[in-house]
Amino acid sequence: MRFLLEITKKIRVRTSPSFIVGVKLNSVEFQEGGFGAAEAAEVCRVLQDEVGMDFVELSGGTLEKVGHEWTKETTINREAFFLRFAELIVPHLGKTAAERRTKVFITGGLRTVDAMVNALSTVDAVGIARPAAQEPWIGRDLLSGRVTSVVKPVSPFDNDSTLGLILAGAQMQQVASGFQPFDSSDEEAIKSFLKDKEAHEAAAIVDHERKRPWFPLVTSANSTPYESP
Repeated sequence: MRFLLEITKKIRVRTSPSFIVGVKLNSVEFQEGGFGAAEAAEVCRVLQDEVGMDFVELSGGTLEKVGHEWTKETTINREAFFLRFAELIVPHLGKTAAERRTKVFITGGLRTVDAMVNALSTVDAVGIARPAAQEPWIGRDLLSGRVTSVVKPVSPFDNDSTLGLILAGAQMQQVASGFQPFDSSDEEAIKSFLKDKEAHEAAAIVDHERKRPWFPLVTSANSTPYESP
């Protein structure tokens, strides 16, 4: 908490009052004796009261237990991995949204409009990072009512955090290189992705100067120039 406070105070000194400052924070670590919702609530409250943090985005997990997957029926129905922890944290910032100086966002797992709307009864905004790697225009399409859910990757990429991260990174690499993201719901596209991923990893082993990008460029899956539909 002290680390976050000191950094935020320095940012406030060097920026205008209208400059937005936010932080992504664990709501729980899923470890015995680790950081939990009660401590997260205290950190959020102090960030609000002492430095006027504009928003906090709640996530969770560690490398030992990521926690970004659906393992229980209740979580599957809720979609959001960390909503139940947000429900414990948000009231410490104010009973109503109007009372909260610091807005609360939640990220992880949200895939349908219904689940997003349900989450917004607790938090102020939702994050949809991995869906946006597949569909960079998804926010616009959801708000316009054009779609009511996001593209679901094929198994096991649909519910494996590590594999999902690599897949999303490869899709962002495509966009950065001027191509449309490959379709993660297409079995053939996934086969191409895995082929390019394997070649990328083999080349990375001998790339001692670390010149290759972190994620593979999947040109065999989709080389269509990027254009927002």
